[in-house]
Amino acid sequence: MKSCKTRAKLRFLACSLAGNVCMSVEPQRTKEQRCFRLFHVKTIAIAIAVVEIVIILWQALVSLSILSSSSSTQSLLSSIIQIVVLLLSLTAITLLLSGILCQMPTLLIPHLLMQVFIIVTLFGLALFSLYTLFCGTSVSLRVIVQSIDTPAVVWREGVRSTVAAEALSKGLIGLLVIVALCYILLGMINIWTFHVVLDCYRWLSSQLEEKQAALSSCLSSSPSSSLQPPLKPSPDEGTDL
Repeated sequence: MKSCKTRAKLRFLACSLAGNVCMSVEPQRTKEQRCFRLFHVKTIAIAIAVVEIVIILWQALVSLSILSSSSSTQSLLSSIIQIVVLLLSLTAITLLLSGILCQMPTLLIPHLLMQVFIIVTLFGLALFSLYTLFCGTSVSLRVIVQSIDTPAVVWREGVRSTVAAEALSKGLIGLLVIVALCYILLGMINIWTFHVVLDCYRWLSSQLEEKQAALSSCLSSSPSSSLQPPLKPSPDEGTDL
């Protein structure tokens, strides 16, 4: 009878704990959904890794083509540095996929560090582009016209060259604006992907903690009566007739 009561109590405690866990997990599931709560952060993190692998392979092909075609030392050095950076990035992405598939959150840390470096670099380039746009650079053009034509023709040619220089200046300003906006947009996209991978890291950590807690609770909730041998009556106790 005592064993049945203890089992019933253990079942009641297990059901209550499961209910509390389910109630606490429900609000967390909304945080783990992205894209209008259609996809889990794990799925989006895998998709991000696949897209990054495609981009890295394309850049590697471009770098190898430049390395094989160029003969200058400067281009060769830049291509070698780019290939080394791509290999490091590919290693971080491989660790990301391994951590997600094997449920090891610590393997996601190199990819998070790589994303932080990329975000800082993109916003630094955007700030440099804005600096060059407003107060950074200036271009002076000296036009020398040598002609035997009349002064009116010389004046007309000078006006045309001035207009061309103004058009070139406006074109360069527009190009800098577009470059700065592209850097800012890429930085915002990388911030979003960083938050996705960070949420995936938190989710994997919580899953690992839940597994460890469940294992420890199963080991601690096992009835001690089943491990102990049954008690024998002492020889001093008499039997009532």
